[in-house]
Amino acid sequence: MAPFTINNDEFSHLRGAVVIVTGGSSGIGLACVKMLLNQGAHVVIGDIRAPPPEVLAGGVVFVSVDVTSWRDLKIMFETTWDTFGRVDHVFANAGIEGRENYVGDQHENELGLKEPNHLTVQINLIGILNTTHLAIHYIRKSHNGGSIVMTASASCTIHEMLQT
Repeated sequence: MAPFTINNDEFSHLRGAVVIVTGGSSGIGLACVKMLLNQGAHVVIGDIRAPPPEVLAGGVVFVSVDVTSWRDLKIMFETTWDTFGRVDHVFANAGIEGRENYVGDQHENELGLKEPNHLTVQINLIGILNTTHLAIHYIRKSHNGGSIVMTASASCTIHEMLQT
């Protein structure tokens, strides 16, 4: 695999920028938050769990957010706006691994076929869509332009589901 090198000078434009990161308390989101803080960005983390104490000590604003909740997402964006007066960039990163087998049958006692658990879809799709919708609104409201980056945890593929 070819080496991948990050030049910190390429991110100097983030100094003073206001960036929202969903799922920023662990994994890729947390690594992104640390990089943003090192560049001098103002960071708002929206997550169901608080980030490590050393990250909070770095000036991060933490908002407890369940990305499946429109209300929680609105509060996160409103908190960002009230705190900084703008939103420059949004990293819609919150996501989970696939948790449901949509191909296999699961039964509930006498009730027959059990409805699939849609949590993965609610977080990885609906959460991303709602975060993006709010991001567009607040970035437009900021009148400065900005960016939206969307990721989510890898979900199981149809091929993997068919093998079970």
